[in-house]
Amino acid sequence: MLLSDQEIILDIGANRGLVTKSLAKISKARIYAYEPDPVPYQKLLDTSKSFVNVSTVNEGVSVTNGTANLYLHQDSSRDRLSYSTGSSLCLEKNNVSEEKNIPI
Repeated sequence: MLLSDQEIILDIGANRGLVTKSLAKISKARIYAYEPDPVPYQKLLDTSKSFVNVSTVNEGVSVTNGTANLYLHQDSSRDRLSYSTGSSLCLEKNNVSEEKNIPI
C-alpha cells in the first residue's frame, strides 16, 4: 500500500504508535495520530519522531467538543503503559476502574 502525499490517514487511539509507525514506513500519506492518554502519548512521540509525515495530537476524538473521563484499566497501577490499551471512555466496560480516570 503506497498512498500519496495528497492523502490523509487518521490513527485514532494511536497508543504508543506501532500502527502509526507501520503506516508511515509504507506510505507517503499525511498521518495524524491521536492519543488522549499522556503515558502512551510520550511513547508515540518517540515512535513517530523520525517520520516527517506524522503529526501527533495528545487529545481524544469525538463528534462533540468538551471533556470526558478516560477510565484506566483496573490493573493500570501495575504497569501503566502496558495496560493503557485497556482504557476506555465507557465506564460500562468490565476491565476499567471508576476511581482510576483522567479527564481528556
